[in-house]
Amino acid sequence: MRALPAVLASLLTLACGPERIGPFDAGVPPDADSGAAPVDAGPRPDGAAGTDAGPPRDAGPFDAGPLAMCPPPGVPLPMVDYTDREAGAFTDPPACSGCPGEVTFERLVSTPGGTVATIQIGLAPDSLEIMCSVAVVSACGRAVFEIPWGEFGRVERTVPLFCGDNSLIVICENSAGRSVRVSDVIRAQPCSAGAIRATLTWDDCGTDHELHIIRNGSRIYDPMNDCTWNDCTYAGGLDWPPTSSPDGDATKDIDDTGASGIENGRVTGAAPGLYHVMVEMWGSITFGCTSTDSTVNLFIDEVPVATLSVPLTLHQVWYVGVIDMPSGVFTAATDLGGRTTTAPITDCSAAWGPTIGLLTGCTLPIPDAI
Repeated sequence: MRALPAVLASLLTLACGPERIGPFDAGVPPDADSGAAPVDAGPRPDGAAGTDAGPPRDAGPFDAGPLAMCPPPGVPLPMVDYTDREAGAFTDPPACSGCPGEVTFERLVSTPGGTVATIQIGLAPDSLEIMCSVAVVSACGRAVFEIPWGEFGRVERTVPLFCGDNSLIVICENSAGRSVRVSDVIRAQPCSAGAIRATLTWDDCGTDHELHIIRNGSRIYDPMNDCTWNDCTYAGGLDWPPTSSPDGDATKDIDDTGASGIENGRVTGAAPGLYHVMVEMWGSITFGCTSTDSTVNLFIDEVPVATLSVPLTLHQVWYVGVIDMPSGVFTAATDLGGRTTTAPITDCSAAWGPTIGLLTGCTLPIPDAI
């Protein structure tokens, strides 16, 4: 059974309308360091995040220098403040008697695979007007996730990491100013060529939007070829070609079920072919709302290539589009024309039925092979 709603949060990230992006050619990166140690920071007396990482190591082509040396993104990167600050806590303005209390990292853990980080922050709020956000920053990537303080008293969030070295910047602010903490470096998985990533977020008008990455020629909920919640969230994910190798494998490393959630799916070293991206409106519509906004950010080799958003109602399926590998060309479903009969939005209410045991989902044979 799907879990109950979790913390309210929303994504403030790349802004760009649906369009055909490409061709994208990041070139062939040099061999990456294969030993990216996970970080289990835990608390330190000063409240900062510790690290088990040791001296910096080369994590691949995208940790090689400042942002100007990175491949150009297909869509604008979000603005992030304090990227030049060292790890630690501070307020802005420096002398701020009315700012939120000091942000502490009560827990900061990255998964063994080094693809996500779970952050639990501590703060003594003085009102529900405090707003908190966490920015994930790497040499070439930036994403910002906003957390409304006080919703269910939750102060924990799992966010996707970019490959290579990352830092987290937590900002909690009120009318007086900001309380900020910058993490130590979090060393994620090494960068490698042929990586697909899709990050799904939605607003607080709905719960449990469901992300799918589907190999061409397959259909939604194909247990071997659809990377989604029922078969792709376990250790190792799905063994896609080449078999018995981590190359080409798919995993869903974040699977949220609440309002304002985050989901994240990846294919590492994707084999040549087409990869469909779809989203189900799985959960419920919040009272007072008529629809819920769904947003997908797509990355090739960790470089953003597209951001698309649509409003969805219960049991609708959004066909986001297709990624062609190894070129990295993304084509939105709205631009596929006569290549498919699958509509950009499909009402699956009449075909919402069992998929595994007593669990439910869309049972229509979508998308078409193209």
